[in-house]
Amino acid sequence: MFLVLLPLKHRLWISCRLVKIAIGLQFSMCSLMIRAPFVKEALLRLSMAVLALGMAVLRGTSFVFGFLAGGSALPA
Repeated sequence: MFLVLLPLKHRLWISCRLVKIAIGLQFSMCSLMIRAPFVKEALLRLSMAVLALGMAVLRGTSFVFGFLAGGSALPA
């Protein structure tokens, strides 16, 4: 927490209580994500959807831009 506050000019604007609550909330959300199987499964499915979207974008750019976007090389 102190590493974040060091470079700030207006340290009084940040409430230490709010920072502590935010850090505690992050740790509780992390433990929920690790231990709850349904949350773990939902995150896995979301990750798979993002990977599928990335592959679709790669294929689309290869189709539009061809060799420049990693598509097949130009015929000789």
